[in-house]
Amino acid sequence: LQGRSAQADTELEELARRAQTPSEQGLVALIRLDNRVIYSGAIDEGLRIAKESEEILPPSELLDEIVARRAALLLAKEGPRSAVAAVEPLLRRATGRALAWACMPGPFSLARMGRIEEALDAAHRGYQAQCELTTPTDWYPFMHAWYEAVALDHAGRFAEAERLSLARYHEGVQNRSLEQQAIFSWQLSKPVAERGHIDDADRKSVV
Repeated sequence: LQGRSAQADTELEELARRAQTPSEQGLVALIRLDNRVIYSGAIDEGLRIAKESEEILPPSELLDEIVARRAALLLAKEGPRSAVAAVEPLLRRATGRALAWACMPGPFSLARMGRIEEALDAAHRGYQAQCELTTPTDWYPFMHAWYEAVALDHAGRFAEAERLSLARYHEGVQNRSLEQQAIFSWQLSKPVAERGHIDDADRKSVV
C-alpha cells in the first residue's frame, strides 16, 4: 500500500520458499497474487503464480480462493468466456471467502455473456457470503450490489439498476463511505451516458 510492491514481492518469494504446509503455501500465494496483480498489474505473472499453486495444493477453501482470483485475471486477459469456465465449478461448490471471491468475476462475466439470471443469483449469493464472514476480505460487501446493478444494466432493466444504485449510494452517505459513494455515483452515470444522455450522466455522477 506504500507503493513498494517490488520489495514486497522479494520478501514474499522468500516466504514462499520457507512455507512448509499447504495452508502456509496457499496463504502466501494469495498475498503474492494481490501484490503482483492488484498493486503492480502483472496479470501474466499472477496467472503463473495461480497455476503453480493449483498444481501443488490439495483441495481446500484456500485453493478455491486462488482459482477465484485466477478467474478475475482471465476476465482481464481473455474475456468473460474464460472467466466463466474457471469460476463455474466454484459457484457450485465453494463456501466462505472463496465463494465471496468467486461471486465477483462470476456475475460480471455471466452478465457479459447474457446469462442475466445466473449473474444476479451469483451477486446475491456473494453478498450473503460476504456478510456471513467472521474475517472480512479486502473488498466491501457492497461490491456485490454493484455487480448486480451491472447485470441489470446488461439486461436493459435500467430502472431497477438505478433504484438499486441510488439506494446503495445513500447507504454510503449514511455510512460515510467515500468508496461506496464513488462507485455507485459512477454506476448511476455510466448507463445513462452510454444511452447518449450526457447532461443527465454528468448530474448523476455528482449525486
